[in-house]
Amino acid sequence: QLGLFYKKLLKSGFFNHGILVIVGDHHVMVPLKHAEIKKFGTARALARTPLVISFGDQGGAIENLPFQQVDLCNSVKNLISDKQCTSEWVGDLLALPRFHAQYIVYRHGDRRDLITVFYGDRELSIKLDGDKTRILNQGDLDNSIAELILNKINRERIVNQIKNN
Repeated sequence: QLGLFYKKLLKSGFFNHGILVIVGDHHVMVPLKHAEIKKFGTARALARTPLVISFGDQGGAIENLPFQQVDLCNSVKNLISDKQCTSEWVGDLLALPRFHAQYIVYRHGDRRDLITVFYGDRELSIKLDGDKTRILNQGDLDNSIAELILNKINRERIVNQIKNN
């Protein structure tokens, strides 16, 4: 059905000025498979979300760099403004070459008090607890990086709280 939908869009001229974006809002709601856990680790496997982007008849590519949903909005904004605005927290999955953020933030749907930050090959568990927000598994992570992560998360929480009031 997706293929038929795509072909109708292509035939109608939609892609002359349109972009097709299909994204799930979470991992499929079934238990993780052993192969997924082995390949990605539990947290990364849970964070994987299917995404399809099409500009039309341009061929296809599979991208396996880590991205986050906020990167999608940023990527489309960059594409239509013909600028590239990225940071260590926000990537651009439509740029060539692709730019993935250094810090990928994953909010758990089942644990609203827990955030995972993917940083390189590390998975940092952040406990959201007001002034006591902390990294649960800091280990040998440099204190300046831990402070940067916590400050960013706390800033975003404050900004979102202000927006919602």
